[in-house]
Amino acid sequence: MCPQTIETENFPVASWWLPFKLRRPLKRIYQFARTADDIVDEGHESVLERSKKLDIFEQEFLLGFHSSLPWIRDLSAIIQEYQIPLDPFLHLLTGFRSDLTITRYKDFNALWTYCQHVAHPIGHLWLYLTRQYTPAYIELSDNLSTALQLTDCIQDVASDYLLQNRIYMPQEDWVSCGFQEDQLLEQETPNSLLKLLHLQSQRAEFYLQNSLSSPHHMKGLAGLQLRLCQSGCATILDRCRQRTNHREIPRLKKKDWMLLLWHSL
Repeated sequence: MCPQTIETENFPVASWWLPFKLRRPLKRIYQFARTADDIVDEGHESVLERSKKLDIFEQEFLLGFHSSLPWIRDLSAIIQEYQIPLDPFLHLLTGFRSDLTITRYKDFNALWTYCQHVAHPIGHLWLYLTRQYTPAYIELSDNLSTALQLTDCIQDVASDYLLQNRIYMPQEDWVSCGFQEDQLLEQETPNSLLKLLHLQSQRAEFYLQNSLSSPHHMKGLAGLQLRLCQSGCATILDRCRQRTNHREIPRLKKKDWMLLLWHSL
């Protein structure tokens, strides 16, 4: 990853070259998402216990300036300063909450709805912070956010199943590819799983290309961050296609990000 970066998986969220005034807001937004995600995925509590903890966290967030948590009070000040609605945060919580009960997706529409909750709000929050929340940029952001989320599902297909019993590959594709979920336990990757991952990669590529072909381009450092995420997504997708074992998890290292940064400039 890039130096001095707050990141989710491979993709930078708050980098050292961004304006100083955006680092604190992005840090708080990341803290919100990270806290909710950890409630859902970390520890050994039951689904009911995690759901209750997520409800308590949501109540703390909705208390705003009256929250018992100082960092949420700080986040509330940021929300007020940038005139951000609560909807993106609540959509994120809806997405995280669905991970407690939904471990399989019947079709791609169901998976895309999941992306709407866990990925699109992050892009929308970024647009609010950069004062660029317009229909054109929303469309660009949603396409890129979907591509990033699908790419994350592809690269972590083995760990998602082994650690959380989740499969984000739509079930409607399993039959056509000849895939059965116990194949994820195999050390070698069968052709049926490679076909399934390739199909998902094509979908991610479709959304990525839509974001790249948009006639609207952000300027300045915000635009640089956008191009860097696009380049990072493309690189990870390419490495996922090249791998021969689904247990390998492609990651971008510091030298990768520096090269991508150079090209993004």
